[in-house]
Amino acid sequence: MLTDIPQYIPSSVCLKCDVCCRFEHPTDGWRPKVGETEKPVIDNVIRGKKWIDPQGFIYMHQGKGQCRCMFFNTSDQTCQIYKERPFECILYPFLLMEHENQPWIGVHLACPHIQKHYGDASYQEFAEGLKTYFRQDHVTEFLKANPSLVRDFSMYRDQINMVFPVDVS
Repeated sequence: MLTDIPQYIPSSVCLKCDVCCRFEHPTDGWRPKVGETEKPVIDNVIRGKKWIDPQGFIYMHQGKGQCRCMFFNTSDQTCQIYKERPFECILYPFLLMEHENQPWIGVHLACPHIQKHYGDASYQEFAEGLKTYFRQDHVTEFLKANPSLVRDFSMYRDQINMVFPVDVS
């Protein structure tokens, strides 16, 4: 698992937000997908619980008019598996996606922090650092071992800006 991914959004901001980890329905295309090498790590943490569907997506809980990740604590806005959370969750609001027949990093424009800072100096600096991060050998090896993490978000293209291409060769 990759646990050294740079974080753009301060945790104090994340804990006050009500956007990610919540979805419109149980099969929402935004729900997190888990890479092949991540599954055993999370299995070891939750021991015996059914948590992932056959396509590799985390199951959702439904209730009170919303759908949420089964690991999301609504009482304090935290993640039950935070230290072992999947790559997609760590990377968000940035996304690993297919674009022009190759992997790209995009950014989800629905994130309130992105809406506030998109294009400013801190965003630009972070995007450059993230590009450097994705050039590291251990990241390339992780992506090669987890090809299902390059997602098709084409149906949400109007909610995403492309940031940079990723070379996994």
